[in-house]
Amino acid sequence: MPIDITECGADSSGSEPIDDALADAMEDGATVEFPPGTYRVEKIATDHDDLHLVGTNATLVPTDRANCTNLLDATGDGFVFDGFELDFREVSYPPRIDVQGDDWRVSNVVVRGRCGTNGKDMDVHGVSFMRPVVESEGATGTVEDVYLHEGSGPPGERSNRRAFLVKNRHRGHLVLNRVWVEQWGENTFYGNDVQGTVAIRNSFFRNTNVGLRVGGGSEIRNCTFVKDGKPPKQGWSGGMRSCGVVVEGDDQDAYPGRVTVADCDFAFTHRHESTDSPVVANVPTQEIAVSNCRVRYDGNRSDAVEIHCDDRLERLALENLHVTNNSDDRAAVGVYGKPDEYGTVSGVVGGSNAADRGGYVYDNLELGSPNPPNADPPLAPPPDVGRTPNGRENQSETDATKGGSDDRVADEGDAGGGADGSTAGDGTAGPAVDVRSLVEDATNAVEDAIDRVERALRSWSK
Repeated sequence: MPIDITECGADSSGSEPIDDALADAMEDGATVEFPPGTYRVEKIATDHDDLHLVGTNATLVPTDRANCTNLLDATGDGFVFDGFELDFREVSYPPRIDVQGDDWRVSNVVVRGRCGTNGKDMDVHGVSFMRPVVESEGATGTVEDVYLHEGSGPPGERSNRRAFLVKNRHRGHLVLNRVWVEQWGENTFYGNDVQGTVAIRNSFFRNTNVGLRVGGGSEIRNCTFVKDGKPPKQGWSGGMRSCGVVVEGDDQDAYPGRVTVADCDFAFTHRHESTDSPVVANVPTQEIAVSNCRVRYDGNRSDAVEIHCDDRLERLALENLHVTNNSDDRAAVGVYGKPDEYGTVSGVVGGSNAADRGGYVYDNLELGSPNPPNADPPLAPPPDVGRTPNGRENQSETDATKGGSDDRVADEGDAGGGADGSTAGDGTAGPAVDVRSLVEDATNAVEDAIDRVERALRSWSK
């Protein structure tokens, strides 16, 4: 039976800390509900399995407003943190979120206020806001309907915080679905050197440093990347470099496997020195497959799509790639060296600098009028202050906000597909309700129920 935290003595006005009441309520298998209100908390630390902390327009405010601590430190399997507004607007150094274990979920969360470092820790290579880990092969961790839209600092000013860092001990499958990220000063997502897999879907990234830094076994699908202004400066280096997807296979665990970038839009219209490649692989993984993507690039720092083969890239596919290149002197598609094998190469190149650079890639691309990127976010906008996201209610808005372009086709049969084995659709418009998401939710619920039964049987047999 769910436990109402206010019936355990927790103050919902934000005046008194709730740590003692919450500690008494948390146990294995418990569901602790937070009714609408404001809750002051020092730290939520738990190793309980199957613990669900569920809020309804519930706001959490940290007690410590000056030091970087862990607001959430969860290490139990089956943990759920759902339905919270994290209010950091009066916090000078906002806290971290650490979740590690198996089959956990962080969902329907919105962060208010910038998550900077208040001038501290500028000499280190970034302080992370969220550090997710899935410890076991075959297990999944999900970050869904999470809004980090206020970032870590103002445009052009120094900030030394990244949004996500996936720790090296990640072995399972990490999913980011419907995540909104803007204005972060360090790596937006740093998750290349891990043995596990990563899938980032239906998410929005705008004016944020470095971009998605991924290695083999990563899938980025139906995401939108916008560069129409300055990001914050990186704190330790003072640099600004806005990319979309950064493939980086330079470590032992980063190289094996494929990086898939499919059904994505890249609108890089800001003509500024900080505008870097929408898709770049300076050190490739085993395979790279880019399909059904629309790119506009107005920068001059790099090529719009830049792939360095480095005698390491075994297979490269660029299928149905549409690039509008308005760079002064950089290529629409730059492939340096040769992969061991090409998959399908097709698409259209246009813009003010659509010059044919020659070679195998340009022999298979048309010069013409590419389909432009859709810069609209593929998820509902951030909720109003005092309210928390709800993915199920907002899903119909998602479909209305951004429909699939007509040119989206299924991935190349032998090179496409995601880290989890999924494939692209046929490009036709979806119904008002996202059936795929509903099926995914139902599947997750069934898997969760099976997992609970298995754990109960294991406990009974001991």
